Amino acid sequence: MENTLKLNTKRTIYIALGFFAVLMFWQVFNFYVPLILRVMLMDMGVENFNTIIGMIMSIDNLFALLFIPLIGILSDRTKTRIGKRMPYIICGVALTVLIFPFIPVLFMLGSGWGAFGGALAMMAIVLIAMSIVRTTAVALVPDVTPKPLRPKANAYVNFIGYIGAILAGGIAMIVHADLVKDQSAMVLIPFIAVSLIMVLMIALLFRNVKENKVLAEMEAELELGEKMAETEAAKRPDRKLTRQDKINLAIILGSIFLWFFAFNAVETFWSTYGGYTDNLTGEVIGGVLGGGSLVGLAVIVLPVTSLITFPFVIWLNKKIGQKWSVIMGISLMLVPMSLLILATSLEGIQGFFVLLAFASCGAGWAMINVNSFPMVMNYANKNNKGKFTGIYYVASMSAQTLTTVIAGLFADYVFNDDWRFLFPYAAIFMAGALVLMLFYKRKQQTEVIAEEAKAATEEIDDEKFNF
Repeated sequence: MENTLKLNTKRTIYIALGFFAVLMFWQVFNFYVPLILRVMLMDMGVENFNTIIGMIMSIDNLFALLFIPLIGILSDRTKTRIGKRMPYIICGVALTVLIFPFIPVLFMLGSGWGAFGGALAMMAIVLIAMSIVRTTAVALVPDVTPKPLRPKANAYVNFIGYIGAILAGGIAMIVHADLVKDQSAMVLIPFIAVSLIMVLMIALLFRNVKENKVLAEMEAELELGEKMAETEAAKRPDRKLTRQDKINLAIILGSIFLWFFAFNAVETFWSTYGGYTDNLTGEVIGGVLGGGSLVGLAVIVLPVTSLITFPFVIWLNKKIGQKWSVIMGISLMLVPMSLLILATSLEGIQGFFVLLAFASCGAGWAMINVNSFPMVMNYANKNNKGKFTGIYYVASMSAQTLTTVIAGLFADYVFNDDWRFLFPYAAIFMAGALVLMLFYKRKQQTEVIAEEAKAATEEIDDEKFNF
């Protein structure tokens, strides 16, 4: 029955260009902005700067928490000649590319409160704009993809998106942490490069995906996909979620919260960990590759292994189902995070094992990401996809909002700016996500109605249609 639906790979890849732009932006933002803030605050003689940096880095997630549900619902109700998502994507990107380069410009102009306040204002504008882009770019995928094909489409989207993350990692190897500390003019390069590439990606998306036309062409297939959905609420838009649906939804959202709580702390403060943490001999982390190069290489290794893993996840889902694919992914992240607790430096052989750990985390993150968003969207119907996109981001962004602040507080008041606590911290919350996912219960069978495909109603094995 699944053969009656076929994913339009070419169109999916074009849609994924929006995610390419989003991931590239966030990778650059999370790598450079904490370093920029640290230099500016230290130059001004501010104490407990890690807490302040954590609070500032949480603003992007706070904005996302506030704006993503609103934009999701608003875009659900929007009707224009170019679609309901595309106007938000274009306007958000346009605002981002105009403002983003001003952050390093103000950083290099001076370290006083005026420059610092100006940089914060630029960050705030960019973060609001990117919250708009992220919501609508992600919602565009389920808009034009039948439910049974969404995990596969999500794999393509993540595959293309992580190419953007790899590109950002390459930039981080060239313009590394030491250049930020030296306030080199080269810090401008990542911000300008990201802005230019974002313009190109969104131009290609807009040119090749005519949203209204695609929705009209896909109407019959989307309707069939709704009827092939696992939940009764999705089959009947006027019917509420069942009790088991609500329990499953709560479990997956709780797990999303916990694994983002763990991973975002590492993602946000990895450049700080690599640039400023001393090893037990008191030497600045560096080693064979050099501190900046190794930290930047780790940023590349993680998305590269994610990229390699994405095609494998589709096959794995068919073999063991989405639940156990996610559990395997969490385990692949939890084990290396736990082992990194033992690391005493990034030099020599330990630096090599750090890269292996990041590779394992990349594979695990791919298994989690391909499945988590479709698992949430499975409880949506054709009229509220933007709403459920918002619910997904409430879970993920609230975690990311809290974790950066808490990690900053720990760094200042508990560990005295020694960032070696970062991986034990992350491992604890990743373990919580693993335990919670074990309670996720799937239906053993689901009824599939496909009169449009001229087929009789039949019982379908849960492993085949466990979306």
